[in-house]
Amino acid sequence: MSIHLHSAPNLVLTVEFSVESRLFALIIGINDYTKSTKLRGARADALAVDEYLRTALSVPSNRITVLLDQGASRDAIINGFMGLRDNKEIQPGDPILIFYAGHGAEISEGTGKIQSIIPQNHDGIDVHPIPDWTIGSLLAQIHAAKGDNIVSSSLCAQSPAKIGFRPLYWTVVTRVAGAAPTHNSWSVL
Repeated sequence: MSIHLHSAPNLVLTVEFSVESRLFALIIGINDYTKSTKLRGARADALAVDEYLRTALSVPSNRITVLLDQGASRDAIINGFMGLRDNKEIQPGDPILIFYAGHGAEISEGTGKIQSIIPQNHDGIDVHPIPDWTIGSLLAQIHAAKGDNIVSSSLCAQSPAKIGFRPLYWTVVTRVAGAAPTHNSWSVL
């Protein structure tokens, strides 16, 4: 963006500046699952977040990774997290947003429960949910490499009862100035 100021005849002062955001984002939205019940609004939610970042916050498209439906496989989601960790353009302290909309689950494991997100290609045999400890480890790696300016939010819908899952809403906020990630919010619906 440029501003041209005319203060005298034949004198033009041009000031150039950028309103481009330093924010980086990973946005995931899954409606169309291989084996789980199809959803109706997750993809639209992810696209709305993408549009908001690009239009309202002026985040360049090359700083936003969007994984939708078949593009949101287990490997692609994990690689998306690692891509934030390894991205040399992201400087320590740059804001990072991770948004997930799709199926989530709470799985009984022994005497405890494991929260997880369900990738598009989850089949219950070879491709498994992504458990909270994996997500926590990936967030910790991003935090160690890029700082603590991370917000991760997941809007999870009910998964099919036939595979023993319960629905959940999951949000992790990692923005704590000068400290390691400290806030986890798990609400089982």
